[in-house]
This record gives sequence, structure tokens and C-alpha cells, in this order.
Amino acid sequence: MKNVKINFDFHGKKKAKKNLKKGLAIGAALGTVVGAVAGILTAPKSGKETREEIKNGVIDASGKVVETAKEVAAKTVTMIKEKIKKDNDVAEEVVFDDVIDEVKDTESKESNE
Repeated sequence: MKNVKINFDFHGKKKAKKNLKKGLAIGAALGTVVGAVAGILTAPKSGKETREEIKNGVIDASGKVVETAKEVAAKTVTMIKEKIKKDNDVAEEVVFDDVIDEVKDTESKESNE
């Protein structure tokens, strides 16, 4: 039977890198929002103009969030499909190897009898 190595890296470098990237992305997004709001609120404009800018900024930001969420969802689905295909390929190979081993064992038993 062919040895199949399964690597479970639950607490290793991959997860740490992923968490770092995620934290940096969230921090950058929050920093952008806070900076934009601070800039708008300190700008020398009327209250009506400021509210309109805030409204437009929120609409733009929500559109970007939705777009990013759709991209992440599409990438996630693709990654899951690839992982399932890879796992199925490995499973089929392992099962096929087991069947071959069983046939060889049966043949050797029959030849010894």
C-alpha cells in the first residue's frame, strides 16, 4: 500500500501568516475609514455638504465591501472544489492501491495452496 502523508498544520506558520495578513487587511480598512471620517468632519464645509459626503462615502464603502465579499466567496468555493478534487484523487489512488494489494495477496495465497 502506498504511504499517504497528510499534513495537518493547525497551529503552524501557515495559520500565523494567514492571521497576520487578515489583521493587516482589517487594520488598513479601519484606518482608511477612520481617516476618511476625520478628514470629512474637519473639512470647512456646511453640515449638509458634510452629511452628503459621509453618505456617499458609506455607499462607496459598502459597495466595495460587497464586491470584496463576492470575490472572497468565489475564491473560497474554488479552493474548496480543488481540495475536494485533490482529496478524491488521493482517496481513489489509496483505494486502488488497496485493491491491487488484496489481489496480489489472494494470488499469492492461491499459488501457495
